[in-house]
Amino acid sequence: MIFKVFSVYDSKIEAYLPPLFMKSKGEFLRSFAEAVNDSNSNLSKYSGDYTAFELGTWDDCKSLFDLHVTPISLGVGIEFKKSDS
Repeated sequence: MIFKVFSVYDSKIEAYLPPLFMKSKGEFLRSFAEAVNDSNSNLSKYSGDYTAFELGTWDDCKSLFDLHVTPISLGVGIEFKKSDS
């Protein structure tokens, strides 16, 4: 199966968090949005510091990565915050 590879960049520590392997961009964005809206998570507390990125793909049958030359930004955490209204 071909998995999409994602990571989250933390601008305060100037580093990417360990990569995540998901079936689709939608699956990743849903989990990112859930974390950003979980009041117990750092992604929620400092949502402006975190940016989601798509890095490429990974084939689990051949163990091959196909990474983008430049990571593709999918948005900053604060853009995924739900309003409290």
